[in-house]
Order: sequence, then structure tokens, then C-alpha cells
Amino acid sequence: MSEVLKENKDDELVWKEVPHLIEPIYKVDERPENIWESLLYGWQHTLIDMGTPLVLPLAVAKALHLTPDQSIAMISATLFVMGISTLLQTTFGNRLPVIQGPCSTTGATIISMATLFPSSAIWGAIFFCGVVEFVIGSLGLLRYLRVLFPITIAGLVITCIGLNLGIMGVSWVVAEADGTNVFLGAMVILITCFFRFLFPDALKGVLSRGAILFSVLLVGLGIAPFVKEMDWNKVAACPWFAFPDFVPFGYPFHGWTFVQSAVLGLLVAVLGSVVEMLGDFAATSAVCGIPYRVSHMNKGVRTIGICNMIAPLLGSVNVTSYSQNSGLIANTRIASRFVIQIGACFVILYGLCPKFAALLAIIPHAVQGGVFVLVCASITTAGLEMLHSVPQTDANKMLIGLTLLFAFGIPLYFNNPQHAHFIENSSIFIRLLLSNSIVLAVVIGTGLNVLINHILLRQKPEKNKLHP
Repeated sequence: MSEVLKENKDDELVWKEVPHLIEPIYKVDERPENIWESLLYGWQHTLIDMGTPLVLPLAVAKALHLTPDQSIAMISATLFVMGISTLLQTTFGNRLPVIQGPCSTTGATIISMATLFPSSAIWGAIFFCGVVEFVIGSLGLLRYLRVLFPITIAGLVITCIGLNLGIMGVSWVVAEADGTNVFLGAMVILITCFFRFLFPDALKGVLSRGAILFSVLLVGLGIAPFVKEMDWNKVAACPWFAFPDFVPFGYPFHGWTFVQSAVLGLLVAVLGSVVEMLGDFAATSAVCGIPYRVSHMNKGVRTIGICNMIAPLLGSVNVTSYSQNSGLIANTRIASRFVIQIGACFVILYGLCPKFAALLAIIPHAVQGGVFVLVCASITTAGLEMLHSVPQTDANKMLIGLTLLFAFGIPLYFNNPQHAHFIENSSIFIRLLLSNSIVLAVVIGTGLNVLINHILLRQKPEKNKLHP
């Protein structure tokens, strides 16, 4: 009886709001008619996922003051973990056709933490947070906690991620008011728009969907060498094939430290990434034509936890689910899990080629900044679309407005040199909280959601609706 009851709980829908379901050409458990078609569709998925894996590891490596060789190794490790995580998720996890990749939420937080903690504490925090995710997913706690993280909070967190990281990307483009940097960053953006909007059907849509990757290669490797000095010796010195190093930055109790403030700060960001994952899994379920159930949520987070325990052992940042693939599935109506697994194998091959990682590492920061702006623009609009899909009540509008204003206003105030003395005299966790808009979005958004929607309006939700 208990097993039947547990199965029924796992079959329960996650949210009351059920997105419009799409009928795919190839369903989740189906395969395309031939292997060449599968290879094309799988490779196509990797083309739209290269934006964040290209630039986020480099941004984290720069924040951690890693050497150029270590930066190259981090890119390779991140791509390798990205592919392995996708295979684990699609085969043993929630078995949805969703690609895993480096997490912008925790990545942005790590960049902020790098000024407060040694790298040993950051690696320890990544591993510990992976353990927490695994425990939460294994115990099925999200079934009870999901009331704290509705679609509204997911949209807020995703929007803050896009804006927070996008500002950093803009700073790379306009760095030192250098005309060369502005030129390179602008060229990446313009060429991407050129490929994406003027040639939407070229090469069966591959040119449009892979516009970011193609523009990076064209500007970063074709134009940049003529206007910026680039160290090609590093590329020549790297082998074509190599496995990622095991424990390059240490392991638990041997090179890693577990600092309470660092763990707590990153844990808040991980909760934000979990909220984002709930939205990604829901979107993927909708475009695959299947209901989004509790089992998808718990198994997905449990698998992510395992992947995030593996990631720091190989020198990679945290991973999470990617939302852009659900958009590609919606456009192509190819929802086959087998296709995503093919794509994961391509990404693993990318990670096993250090020369490929070295090429990405020598690309000027202005080019990477242009890519970051493009990627963050997509992340921001995805968050805004989620916010638009929530019930348009006075309560939700107040929740959204207050969270966004405080999430960006508080760091702006306390990062001002006039108020720096307060930050300097505060605990490390308070310093992280007051300077990171993503962590603030999770804390303030969740708190206001509980206060407004679950305490003040618990008995009278109907009075909160707007009149047309």
C-alpha cells in the first residue's frame, strides 16, 4: 500500500498552472528514422548551448585568478561534465530530453564570492551543495517545498541572472573605453543577428540556431587576430585529445575547505538554480507533450546533485538544466531523448579536445563579452516570459516589483564607496548577501511570496484579482 501511495505522489502534477502541451513529431521515447538524422539533430542542440559554456568558465577562472593553462583545463572539464551530466539525466534521472550545462546562477555567485573566500572554500562549497541537492531530491522534499518556489520566483531568479551577468558582459565590451573592444563586441552581436534573422532557414536552420558559435569563431578567430595580440603558442602546445585531470584543485579535506559562510552563500544560489530547474523541467515537459510530474522534479534534482559532486572533482563549475533546448524542441518538434543523448556525446568530444578549449581561451574578453550580452539577453527575456505567464494579480505584481527593485538597489547602494565601511565591518555572509542580486532575489522573492500569497492572502485570494 505504501509503495502505491508513493507512486501516486510521484505522479502528482508539480504546479496548478499547466503550460500548453505540444504534440511532437518524435516523442520522448522515439528515435528518428535514421542515424544521420539523429546526428544532425543532436549536433544542432549543441550549437545553441555553446554560449554559456564558452564564457562562464572563463569568467570564473578569471575571478579565481587561475593561470591560462588552468583556464583552458576548466573549459575542457566543464564541457566534459556537461556531456556526462546530460547522459546521466536523460538515462537515469528524470529521463526528459533536457541538456545540462554550467549554471549561471551559481557561476555569478562564485564570481562574487571570489573576492571574499579562497578558492579552496569555493570548491568545498560546490561539492557540499551537490550533496544537499542529492539529499533533497532523494528524500522527495521538493514535493513539500515547491509551494515556496512558484513560477513567479523562477521567473524572478532567471531575470536577475540575465541582468546581473549581462552587466558584466557589457563591462567587458566597453572596458577602458577602448574602441577596439567596442568594435569586437559589437561585431559579435551584429553578425549573430545577421545570421539569425536574415538567414533563418539556411543549412536547414543550423546557421541561425548556431549563430552565436559561428560569430564567436568568425570574430574571435578570424577578425580579432588582426586587431588584438593573441597567444597562438598556447593553442599549438595543447594536444588534440586528453582526459580532464582528476582533482586538479584538491578534494574533500585535502586541498578543499568547508567554510560555513561560503557554503551558506552558495547554498542560497543553489536554491535559486533549483527554482530555475523547476521552470526548465516544466517547459521541457510541455514541449514534449507530457505532463510535468513530481517524479520529474525529484529525480532531476537528485541527478543534478550527483553531477555537482562530480564537477569539482574534475575542476568544473556547477551544472544545471538548460532552458534554450526546450525552445529548439518547440520549433523542431523533435522531442526524442535519444537525440539529446547524441548531443551529449558531441559535447563530451568537445571536452576531450584541449586544443578546442585553448582556442576559446585565447579569444579576447571583448568578444566573450559580446557573447555574454547575447546569452544574457536570452536569459533575461526567458525570465520575463515566465513572469508574464503567472496570474496577473496585484499581489504578484507587488512581489515582482519589490523583488527586482531591492535585488538590484541594495547592491548598488552598498557597493557605493560612501557606504563601503558597513560592508567591510559585516560578516562574510552578510557581505555576500548585500552585494549579490541573485542571492537577494531568492531570499527576498521567497520571503515576500510567503508573506503576501501564503499569509496575508491565504483566506481571500479572490479579492486580489484584477478587473479587466
